[in-house]
Amino acid sequence: MAKPLFYRTYGQLAADIRTWSRILPEDIVAVAGISRSGMIVASMLMAERNIHVLSTDELAAGERPWEKEKRRGCPAKPCGGRILIIDDTVSSGEHMQRERDRFCEFVGTLNADHSLDCTWKLDYGAVYAMFNALDKIDHFLLNVGTVDHIFEWNWHHHWFLENCLLDMDGVLCEDWMHGTEEDHLAPAYLSHLENAKPLMKPSFEIGEIVTGRLEKYRPQTESWLAKNGIRYKKLTMTPFDTPAQRALNGGSAVRKSMIYQSNPDAIMFVESCPHQASVIAKSTGRPVLSYQEQRFFNGAM
Repeated sequence: MAKPLFYRTYGQLAADIRTWSRILPEDIVAVAGISRSGMIVASMLMAERNIHVLSTDELAAGERPWEKEKRRGCPAKPCGGRILIIDDTVSSGEHMQRERDRFCEFVGTLNADHSLDCTWKLDYGAVYAMFNALDKIDHFLLNVGTVDHIFEWNWHHHWFLENCLLDMDGVLCEDWMHGTEEDHLAPAYLSHLENAKPLMKPSFEIGEIVTGRLEKYRPQTESWLAKNGIRYKKLTMTPFDTPAQRALNGGSAVRKSMIYQSNPDAIMFVESCPHQASVIAKSTGRPVLSYQEQRFFNGAM
């Protein structure tokens, strides 16, 4: 059985940044975000503190924005203070250690000509930290222990995706917003299957796509997934001929719950419909992400 996951939305991250800002050292003059997710955290902390922000690559290349008054109400700091190298999370600590190794030569010689008359202190931090990586950072807000974690901004770019189950309409592509896909709406529904706008492009192969679409629409569904470059291990569709038969057999939520429950190694189910997400979460007692409202069921902490 999959363990609970620690999950954070953008809104929760913003609140955590505000809390963290109050306890971080006062003499931080700039924050350097580690590529990708670290830049999200760095930008939020920059706005909260009104300090300078840059990437770690820019820092390594010699950028020193804190030496100039480049932000309104943020005077130049030609000497003294801390540069906080930051990421959203630290798990194994390997990535943070690489940053430490990269910047060890800069400690005490961060001014432009590398003279020693003006020193800067480099600190390292992450908002969320696993227990076994605490020795790699100087600052963190929340120790998540050994609990695996995943976020609104990275779940579809995380290797966890290979062990996740995803709904299709409303998650991978825009949803069909009409009550039926038959009768006079049948031509429009077929057009939707072919031309639906993609909502995301996951970075990893999806473990299993579980959709309420009827099995007879498999060719159109597979064609759309291929056209949009979405990789997956398995595509599970609804094995009925009509929407009426689907409804008589408990609807999509019941069937999705059964499929999720039968896959003990699955880490998370991502569902577009808030009601179905609630049903799946209650039926299985396992992690479920209600994608449209960014509500996470059965999470840790």
